[in-house]
Amino acid sequence: MTPSQIIEWSTAVFIGAVEFIILWRIWTNRIDLTYLVAEDDGQASLSRFQMLFFTFVIGSILAVISLCGDKPDFPKAFPVEILGLLGISGGSYVLSKGIQFGNPQPGTGQTPASPPPGGGQAS
Repeated sequence: MTPSQIIEWSTAVFIGAVEFIILWRIWTNRIDLTYLVAEDDGQASLSRFQMLFFTFVIGSILAVISLCGDKPDFPKAFPVEILGLLGISGGSYVLSKGIQFGNPQPGTGQTPASPPPGGGQAS
């Protein structure tokens, strides 16, 4: 084995061990995933789920592309479509947070923004 192969295998084994430890802690309830895709009040968040889903899908696609070719290799450049999907997903999350904080729900303790001088009426 060459030194680069030793480093590659050592890195792969280390990452695999970390993944196993994390999965084991999730399985034994030491890591709580109850609010993984939920807001602070416990309700499900579609934008958080979308971000999580797209991240796993894109990661899986890149892993398959990297490992299943004749000569396994990571793509030289990220396709624009992948970056677009991640951008749309991240943008929808930010937009939903902006809408959520711009229109507070009753009982959340958030106060609405004060109207501009003149009552916000157009002259």
